Amino acid sequence: MSTALEPRVSDLEHAMKELAYAQLRTEMSLAELSTEMKDFKDEMKDFRDDMKADRKQMNRRWGELANRLGTIVEDVVAPNMYGVLTRYFGVDEPDHFLVRARRKHPVDRNRRREFDVIATSGSTVFLNETKATVRREYLTSFAENRNELFEFFPEYEGRTLVSVFSSFYLKPEEIAFLTQNGIYAMMMSDDSMDIVNFDDVPK
Repeated sequence: MSTALEPRVSDLEHAMKELAYAQLRTEMSLAELSTEMKDFKDEMKDFRDDMKADRKQMNRRWGELANRLGTIVEDVVAPNMYGVLTRYFGVDEPDHFLVRARRKHPVDRNRRREFDVIATSGSTVFLNETKATVRREYLTSFAENRNELFEFFPEYEGRTLVSVFSSFYLKPEEIAFLTQNGIYAMMMSDDSMDIVNFDDVPK
């Protein structure tokens, strides 16, 4: 090899080495960045899971407090009924919305009833029954006696009755019973109450 070319070859080899080192450093940086991104995604997933658990715990405590104070209908169910009426039944603003409606029977004045939530819209009347703790007899009683609404509110006679039973938590078999009886089941989701069997109830 000509002695005149030796410095150029040496410079080229040096440049190639530098290029190889630069590529290696880039690959190492990308690998490190990839690891950091994976760690970040894992941390965000843990954060979301923690937030979801905290939200559920907050909802549970809120429900327990409302239950102890006897205000579950006013504080939890009634506010969520507005959203449910809009999302599922297209009712933006009900004609009437009654919470804990108490009334004497128009004929037998010794009989009194309290209905948790009653809402009307056009030719439809919505009736909600709420229980903090669910027992099978509560579900059966509501299924069998919901039409008493028309006895105590004869002005609603002839309207279509839509029945909703709500609680903080409903077991699958309880939801199935309500569905079989044409009753919508409403329970606590992540941050609100929602109907969980809407598509299954015969329309």
